[in-house]
Amino acid sequence: MSSALCFKGMAEAVGPSRGLVFRPLDPVIRSANYVVWRRDQVFSCAGRLVVAALDEVFSNHA
Repeated sequence: MSSALCFKGMAEAVGPSRGLVFRPLDPVIRSANYVVWRRDQVFSCAGRLVVAALDEVFSNHA
């Protein structure tokens, strides 16, 4: 068994079939984070999947 820190919603985006479970930290830790890239960035297939997952999870948190 291992542990990893992630944002709420990311474990669910990967899917329960992978066995990932989100456990919130107590007390809650808050931080401002930014994901940035060049304006003309061409993403690999994996990069597009990461951006799509981030967009899905954080689209209503802006």
